[in-house]
Amino acid sequence: MNRKRKGKDGRTSRGKYIRKTIIVRNRAGEFRRVTKYISGRIGSKDQRRMKEASTEERVRRWQDKRAEDTLWGYLEENFNPGDCFFTPTYPPRSRKTSAEVRADMNDFRKRLRKIYQKAGIPFKYIMSVGRGKRGAIHSHWVLPRIDTELIEKAWQDVAGTQECPYPLCNVKHLDRSGEWSRLAAYLVKNGLETFRSAEPIYKRRYLMSQNLRKPKVKTEIIKAGFWKPEPKMPRGFSLLPGSLRSDWTGRGYPYQSYTVIKRKDMEKLNC
Repeated sequence: MNRKRKGKDGRTSRGKYIRKTIIVRNRAGEFRRVTKYISGRIGSKDQRRMKEASTEERVRRWQDKRAEDTLWGYLEENFNPGDCFFTPTYPPRSRKTSAEVRADMNDFRKRLRKIYQKAGIPFKYIMSVGRGKRGAIHSHWVLPRIDTELIEKAWQDVAGTQECPYPLCNVKHLDRSGEWSRLAAYLVKNGLETFRSAEPIYKRRYLMSQNLRKPKVKTEIIKAGFWKPEPKMPRGFSLLPGSLRSDWTGRGYPYQSYTVIKRKDMEKLNC
């Protein structure tokens, strides 16, 4: 039944909002990222009164947030604790054009594919490339677990020069918590260094291989009297500390996002 509900001020409303849930599983457990927002195309006039002015900055923040959520889903669904987070660097004072960087990344990717094929490991990746204010290139790759010395050598063969044949490489591993929302945000932020510039390296915030599994996405239209500031937890799940975020969509309506995990997996997190 579509019963009208009264708010604290006595007004009635039959409001609606959209709830989008990305459901992922990896070796560390099950995680869900929830985003609820008012779209402006559904709901009541009361909801439309909640609208704030739409600005270019709000549009960008909303677009970047959605890109971050999408990347989080692919990262969680396709990689596991112990996989590689690889940061190759160029020789000092190296200032390459966007076209030259893309050529290097394509060369590196081809070498990686051969390395993984030889090792009998399916090759897949997520990567982002940015350029700092001083012109230095920042590249980050998420790759399946493998002998990292092979990865380092492949990059040095691509980017090394006579003056610096062995540019530095930083290799870390995805932690055992299995929840990498901060990594997803970091990768998107890195790609944004040139994404909207006059000379982008790539016209995307990040790139990924075509063989990645798509995470499960559940979209619902929820009927509710009024916007509730507190998130509702699914049965058996707990809120990930620090994940709750509230802001405005590109059209000026409120949204709220948060990540929940199964309670039995909470103790694994490095919060």
